[in-house]
Amino acid sequence: MKTKEISIIVPIYNAEKFLPEAIESLINQTFKDIEIILVNDGSPDGSQKICEKYAEKDERIIVVNKENGGLADARNAGMKVATGKYIMFLDADDMFEPDSCENMYKVIEKNNADYVIGNYQNCYEDGTLWEKPVFNKEKYIL
Repeated sequence: MKTKEISIIVPIYNAEKFLPEAIESLINQTFKDIEIILVNDGSPDGSQKICEKYAEKDERIIVVNKENGGLADARNAGMKVATGKYIMFLDADDMFEPDSCENMYKVIEKNNADYVIGNYQNCYEDGTLWEKPVFNKEKYIL
């Protein structure tokens, strides 16, 4: 398998309600040179089946099934199989905007940065966004 530019690790525990949207947000990135590592951290719900279904449809998806060990343990398990030049994390109940990977990749490459931090915006379960993103963009933009 060819090494990818970005490995995106998604630790998963009892996330079947939100997981399809999270995975779809990764599959539909404008930046395509990614691998998506879904780490099922011993979920007793239907998360594993969802992961396997998506892995059958997209060759960029790698599924890691492991006993429950917590968030850090799941992230570490994902890092063990990651091949990307850069590592990103996405929680299983979150989503990336379609150009998130592309924008962060461009910034890190242009500035030879060690890391980038993306902003995020909370939303209610009905999808309504909170009024403001968490970080003030003007404070952090280079």
